[in-house]
Amino acid sequence: MKTIHRAAFVILVLMSALAAFGAEQRPFETFQYPKLADLTLPQITEFTLANGLKVMLVEDHKLPLVKGNLMLRAGSVFDPADKAGLANLTFEVLRTGGTAKKNGDEIDAFLESRSAYIEAGSDNESGNVSFNCLTQNFAEVLPLYAEFVMTPGFREDKLTLAREQAKSGISRRNDEPQSIAFREFSRILYGKDHPYARLTEYATVDVITRDDLVQFHKKYFFPENGILAVWGDIDAAKVKADILKLFGTWARTKQKPPVFPAIPAAITPGVYFARKDDVNQSYIVLGHWGIRMDNPDYCALEIMNRIFGTGGLSSRLFAKIRTEKGLTYGISGGVEAEFSHTGNTSIYTFTKSPTTAEAVTSTIAEVKTLMEKGVTQAELDREKSSYLNTFVFKFDSVDKIIRRLQTTTFYGYPKDFILKTKAGIEKVTVADVNRVAAKYWHPDQFVVFVVGNDKDIQPPMSQVGKVQPWDIAIPKPRGAEVPKATNADLDQGLVLMKEVAAKAGGAKVADVKAAKTTAKMTTVMPQGEFAMDLVAWTVYPDKVRAEINTPMGKIIQIYDGSTAWMETPQGKVDQPAKDMADDIKRSYVSILKAVGQAGVTFQLLPAEGDLHLVAVKGLGEDFILAVAKDNTIAQIRYQGKTPNGVGNIVEIYSSYKPVDGILYPFVVEAQVDGKSFQKLTASEVVFNPTVDPAAFKETPKP
Repeated sequence: MKTIHRAAFVILVLMSALAAFGAEQRPFETFQYPKLADLTLPQITEFTLANGLKVMLVEDHKLPLVKGNLMLRAGSVFDPADKAGLANLTFEVLRTGGTAKKNGDEIDAFLESRSAYIEAGSDNESGNVSFNCLTQNFAEVLPLYAEFVMTPGFREDKLTLAREQAKSGISRRNDEPQSIAFREFSRILYGKDHPYARLTEYATVDVITRDDLVQFHKKYFFPENGILAVWGDIDAAKVKADILKLFGTWARTKQKPPVFPAIPAAITPGVYFARKDDVNQSYIVLGHWGIRMDNPDYCALEIMNRIFGTGGLSSRLFAKIRTEKGLTYGISGGVEAEFSHTGNTSIYTFTKSPTTAEAVTSTIAEVKTLMEKGVTQAELDREKSSYLNTFVFKFDSVDKIIRRLQTTTFYGYPKDFILKTKAGIEKVTVADVNRVAAKYWHPDQFVVFVVGNDKDIQPPMSQVGKVQPWDIAIPKPRGAEVPKATNADLDQGLVLMKEVAAKAGGAKVADVKAAKTTAKMTTVMPQGEFAMDLVAWTVYPDKVRAEINTPMGKIIQIYDGSTAWMETPQGKVDQPAKDMADDIKRSYVSILKAVGQAGVTFQLLPAEGDLHLVAVKGLGEDFILAVAKDNTIAQIRYQGKTPNGVGNIVEIYSSYKPVDGILYPFVVEAQVDGKSFQKLTASEVVFNPTVDPAAFKETPKP
């Protein structure tokens, strides 16, 4: 008891001391701070070469490093519509393909041995070629950098690799729902075919040639179109002479920099929904057009944004939608600005599926409250103070300052734009914020875009407004064109397939209800070949269970006729059900069982050497069969997922053996562009085994 009383006494003493301490202290609002120091810009040496190239040089001797960047109007908005992705490929291969004198691999070795780099890349509006090196290597790196800019090699093998990498990216672009939400919201605002919203597709990448890269470089890499900045441990006068010598030979074209595309004057408000079955949350972006960076109200809007939606934990949206209502873990948004064109005003959040409609309506309600009631002096003071106190960190290095100045110059903004922004923020009043809040928000013009699982959204999105479905499916690569079928083509195709079915076993194949396959699966990866043991059970027409023993543990894939998933040592992962359904329909037994089936057609195509080609429709996605002279299936050709994304796959069937009176291929090899990426070699095939229905249910956790 004494111990308890003693502890209580200590607590009371501490509380009294803290109370006395607090009484003697002033609230933080009354603290007096010295005026923030003015932002000082470094001394910049600027000049323009006779050929029109603008140059900015800054000396900074803190570290023995030199950096540089060339910024060009050469972004994806200038891609031809049928060759979307050209700008990205041009800058990618400009770097990897080396120069006219040296290949990329030789240059990589040269740079790595000197801890230097030269990089290239592009975005919507600009392309950049940059370098970074030690002062002692600058004299070697700068001439090489100039070669990259003016005489790139664009080697064919590097273009082939870049195309495959681009297609791999396309195949994964719907993996992240947040990325989908932002991307498709912009496509609704701009229009799907607008240069600012256009997507790179398999078909547009496949047709891009080396000559396209050469012509893009010729069209957009000219001195009048660029701004070159070099900064770091340099002697500006000496570097100016070096640049005159290296870049002064770059031929002047007398072209004008290209004009950025115009933005649509109007948008189509409404509620748009994209279905994604493998998520349990909805990802939401709503808004309309914003402003340009040079809008006179930019500073007032910047403070309004921080108060309302971009100020993190202190913003109204976070406090109301996240903290008070518990509808999300995160929400942010405001009136956005772009240098060259009107930005997107947008609010982004995510919420569990059943609260989707509530999250949207609650967010819109907060916008209306802001418009009608405005902000308080306390909110203004807090966010102005936060902005001004952190402003210096946006420009706390020469790197940040020179890149910012290069960007403002690139877009034609005044040199003192940075300083004017800070001064404008200091002058913002409550009246300014309330005025712009009422002026720039337009809830009646909102585009509301949601990506989620509509089966779990209750109450439905119709509570928000009429829902318009939005397709996010990735168009497949161009395959072989199939001519329009004639009755004769269909009749001849069916006759051939009946012969194939008879050769395979006829009525015995029709009696197959299930199959068990034990096989060795070899997959070709960049690191080499990996062989794994596989056992698969298929129940026709729509169930499969595959167990694969990998070096990382057992993986189980299941399709139960409507849902597909993968069980791994790390947990359950949902899979695209349609892909697995198509795999079953396209399988050897399923094809033979479908001969003569209503709704399935077999169109005879022109022969290819000794192979008869048959176009199959009605078994999932269309595909083509190649039938050998002996009436066995030699190949199946279709579009599917490869290690580099969706591509044209050829499955080669071989090593036919009889199993219970059925002729069955024991080896199936999948190829893309003549290169193998997966091979199944069966050791045992059993037809009509006993299959426990529980095999197609989720495996209980131990």
